[in-house]
This record gives sequence, C-alpha cells and structure tokens, in this order.
Amino acid sequence: MSLNVAQTADLVAGLKVSQGIFDLGGSVTQTAAGIAQGRIESIQAGMQQRLARAQAADAIARGSAEAAQRVAQAKQEAGAQRAGYAAQGVNVGTGSAAATQASTGFLGALDAATIRANAYREALGFRMTEADYRVRRKMLRSATTQKAVATAVTGGMRFAKDTLGDEDVRKYWGIEG
Repeated sequence: MSLNVAQTADLVAGLKVSQGIFDLGGSVTQTAAGIAQGRIESIQAGMQQRLARAQAADAIARGSAEAAQRVAQAKQEAGAQRAGYAAQGVNVGTGSAAATQASTGFLGALDAATIRANAYREALGFRMTEADYRVRRKMLRSATTQKAVATAVTGGMRFAKDTLGDEDVRKYWGIEG
C-alpha cells in the first residue's frame, strides 16, 4: 500500500500531534512527581521539627531533674557536716560550722542553677533547629508549588509550540497562518 502526498502529510501531522500529546503527558507526570517529592520533603522536615521540639522539652526536663538531684545531694552533704560537727561537740549553729553548712548549701544551689542554665542553652539549640525546620517546610511548600506551575506551563507551551507551531499540523487541523 502506498500513500499519496496528502496522506503522508496527514500521517506526519498526526504523528507530530501524538508526539506533542505524549510530551504533554510527560510534563504532567513530571509535575506530579515534583509535587510528591515536595510533599515527602515537607513531611520529613515536619518530623524533624517535632523531634527538635521533643528534644528541647527533654533537655529542660533532664536539667530540672539533675538540678533537683544536686540540691538534694547538697542538703545531704550539709546534713553530714552538721552531724560530724555535732559528734565532735561543736555548736553547729554558729561560727565556722554554720558557715561551712551555708557554703555547702550555696554551692549546691549554684550548681543547680548552672545545670538549669546549661539545660536551657541545650534546649535553645533544639528550638533553633525546630525553627529552621519550620522555615524549611514553608519554603519547600512554596518552591514545590512554583516548580509544579513552571513545569506544567512549560509542558503546555512546548505542546503548543511543537504542535500548533508546526505548519503540517496547522494544515491538518485547518488552522490558517
């Protein structure tokens, strides 16, 4: 079977349109894949954000528990000092015995305050990480949307150029110009 010139032109135009539709489908697939990838990355950033928030809360809780433990330890030390002085017959409420016990209590409180401050610093680092992931999620959402729109528009423009911009196709569809 042989084709005449008009049939060949129609066949070529049909193939070009088919190729354009195939390319447009590829653009749609690429757009959907980009959206899915952006969603996955956003979900991962959200998980990291929640993890950082939990780590900050854990740092505060650990710091509070450690500080309370240090205060209790200082009280035990002061009690042991008091008992030791009393066993030696020293008046525990005055003089160097009282000063030693007060110093032990003060140093225990100072240690506890340092422990809490370190815990708050650690928590601050985790909160900064949380904020970073929060911003990253927002940026991912915006970038994903922009990328999807750009891919879809580019695919549509390529389809229009490759099909409607081709003389054979315009003739096939009866489009002037």
